[in-house]
Amino acid sequence: MKAVIGYDSACGNTKEIAGALASGLRTAKAKRVPIAEFRISRQLGKAGATLVSQPMAFYVKGTEGPLLAGETERARNWGGELLTLMKTRATKRSA
Repeated sequence: MKAVIGYDSACGNTKEIAGALASGLRTAKAKRVPIAEFRISRQLGKAGATLVSQPMAFYVKGTEGPLLAGETERARNWGGELLTLMKTRATKRSA
C-alpha cells in the first residue's frame, strides 16, 4: 500500500507536519504540491488517487509560526488513523 502526503505552504511549518503525518502512516512520503488543500484533493482524485479523508488543518502561532504545541503529535496521530482507514478500504476491496 502506497501513500503520498500532499501539502502546500507559504511557511516552513507545513513540511514538518507532513513529515509527522507520513511517519504516522509508516509507508508514506511527503511531497510538496503547490496548490491549496482542496485543490490538492481534487487534482489527486482526477489522477486516480483514492482519498481516505478530507484535508486537515494544522495551526501555527501568529502568521508564520512556530507550530502550536501538540500539532506535530496531532499530525502523527492522524497519520495512524489514516493508515487504519486505508487498511479498512483495502480489506473491503479484496473481500
